[in-house]
Amino acid sequence: MMKGKRLFLFLGMQMCFWSGMAQTKVVTLEELFQCIDAYNRNVRSGELQIKQSEAAIEVAKNDRLPSLQLSADWRYIGDGFTTDRNFSHAERAEMPHAGNSFLLKATQVVYQGGAIAGNIERSKIQKKVAEDRLQKTRQDVRFLLLGHYLDIFHLSNQKKVYERNIEQTRLLVRDMEAAYRQGTALKSDITRYELQLQNVQLRLTHVQNQMDILNHQLVTSIDWPVTTVIEPDTQMLKQVFIIGSLFVLAILLFHPVRSRWHYYQRRRRARIAQHLHHS
Repeated sequence: MMKGKRLFLFLGMQMCFWSGMAQTKVVTLEELFQCIDAYNRNVRSGELQIKQSEAAIEVAKNDRLPSLQLSADWRYIGDGFTTDRNFSHAERAEMPHAGNSFLLKATQVVYQGGAIAGNIERSKIQKKVAEDRLQKTRQDVRFLLLGHYLDIFHLSNQKKVYERNIEQTRLLVRDMEAAYRQGTALKSDITRYELQLQNVQLRLTHVQNQMDILNHQLVTSIDWPVTTVIEPDTQMLKQVFIIGSLFVLAILLFHPVRSRWHYYQRRRRARIAQHLHHS
């Protein structure tokens, strides 16, 4: 009984361990873009540069404001004490015991040759540059990770195809082994299908390795745990592909070049029909 409990506990710990190792998460394109804006380090660095530029603008504007300096001082002086060189004939001299001072200074810039306005304008330009750089960085990261996302979707479809091929090839190998035992197949037939099975398994491993590499690049770019396995939203992508196909078809049907081609074709058929009628 104790051995059974230990085995059950061991299996439970293994299940918890493997569940913590890999976590599959279905992610849509909208969620991916939101994670890029929120967690990508390059994007966050660009946002920080914009905030620094805004702070620099405020600092430059402060130079237009008046400057006030206030200082207060309080001091205490004790009584004086005098003696001879041999420290004899000591005498005490009374002195003022307390004193204070107060200073208020106000300054206002009247003219600096446009230096303040120039600093403000330069800070605004730096902010605009930071905003443009952030926009470019965001688009670059989105395009890069979108490519990884679509590649994972494409490779996942290839993986399913290879897995089905492996199942079918294994069935063929078993059928060939049964036929070989019955004397209706050759050993070379079994070897051929086993070699085909190994080739498909090798392709499946290659596809899985590519998916792992792309997945690692995705999760590290959005600062997710490296154990997360991103699974594309297949339903959404299928709808996108359908809409994109219809859009391309509409372009091909209604594009001006294609319309002119149809116009010339109709004129050519009309000329041929007119020529045949006169002949």
